[in-house]
Amino acid sequence: VTVAHLWVKRRLQFGWRAWLTRRLVGEWVSAGREQALPSRPGDHDNPDGRIAEDVRIVTELAVDLGHSLTYCLLLLVSFASILWQLSGVVPVAFGGVSLAVPGHLLVLALAFAAAGTAAAVAVARPLVRAAERRQGLEADFRFGLARVRENASVIARQRGEAVERGRISLLFDGVRRGWERQTGALVRVMAFGASYSVLSAVFPILVVAPRYAAGVITLGVMMQTAQAFQQAVAALSWPIDNLATVAQWTASVERVLGLKEALDGIAPLPPVKAPAPGFRSDGGNTARKR
Repeated sequence: VTVAHLWVKRRLQFGWRAWLTRRLVGEWVSAGREQALPSRPGDHDNPDGRIAEDVRIVTELAVDLGHSLTYCLLLLVSFASILWQLSGVVPVAFGGVSLAVPGHLLVLALAFAAAGTAAAVAVARPLVRAAERRQGLEADFRFGLARVRENASVIARQRGEAVERGRISLLFDGVRRGWERQTGALVRVMAFGASYSVLSAVFPILVVAPRYAAGVITLGVMMQTAQAFQQAVAALSWPIDNLATVAQWTASVERVLGLKEALDGIAPLPPVKAPAPGFRSDGGNTARKR
């Protein structure tokens, strides 16, 4: 099953990447769009890097995230019913009226995960921008290196090595700044994730402990309830556990969409008319009859 899963996943990832690559290349290198794109305003620099790298990230991470999300949904379905049964019925006094509330632990798990996800999204928002900025700087650096390779003969004849080294050094300084900015954002996200993980392990025991102290449940039931609570919260915490991956995927999605929108906004050039039968072009000057 594991081998079959790996084979299917990789076939799906590359098949999706091949389809999206063909589509973007077909729209980019056609009807003069490759010439008009650089002069168009907007965020669509380095179309080659976006097609080569960002399309790969978009397709591969989308499949990986979809797989992990499916697993978490199955985990939630499995343990939600267990947690509901272990919760029992708890009387809650409200305005002088006592209400019997079933499944209160499941409700608490949902509330706990929702609060954690909202806080995590706020913490991770700078990470998306940092990831997008870094990927753009990396693309600029790769383009600078490719430019040196393509113009190696001209640079050597003009003895422009020192100038090119300085240009590459400036591009790499940008890569360093992008790396450091992303590192700072990752540190904050990981610190929040670690704190949330510790709290999610302690929180269910604190919630169930009063019932154990009152003799309503046994120690075994308390530990079983705590474990079911942890599994349900773990399933609901998929956004928190995948913050860094989602940030990287979102940044690549925005770069691919930026290129797609820019290409859609360029009017195609009219097709070149073929010469009339019986005529030929004489060096681009005059056309004379055969």
